[in-house]
Amino acid sequence: MEVEAKSRKESQEDKKIDFKDILKASSLEDLYNQIINQRLYKLFYASPADYFNYLESTIQVKLKKSTIEDYIEIKATRDLLIHNHGKVNNIYIQKTGDKARTKDTRQTISINEDYFLKSTGVLKMVVRDSYEIATKKYLGKTRKGEMYPPNKPK
Repeated sequence: MEVEAKSRKESQEDKKIDFKDILKASSLEDLYNQIINQRLYKLFYASPADYFNYLESTIQVKLKKSTIEDYIEIKATRDLLIHNHGKVNNIYIQKTGDKARTKDTRQTISINEDYFLKSTGVLKMVVRDSYEIATKKYLGKTRKGEMYPPNKPK
């Protein structure tokens, strides 16, 4: 499974603006908003590896490979549950590689409490690490304590 978040240069296609969009825009700000919305829409339907490539190429946030792989497995499990009733298929196996919970296409996977807790931990880690990397890079410091204040006894 190739998940290395490598910087990608914008393709010529990414830089194009349709003339009809320019004419449709009521202002330059409106045009900017249209372009941003189009790019975000395109990104939301991309693969998880593309999400992380985009984060790295736009704001230089690079997460650990293991975190990205765990996120990809969670997303592949979600896709499997939504689109294939949890029945393992070759798409799931291809997406998850060594992180697949099973490679037996006769199996059905489900979400138990342990998997749910692990998954929420991974998702929090993605948010936390992205936040910390970005704040350190752009603000010169981390604010981990502000984002996740310690639980103090009452």
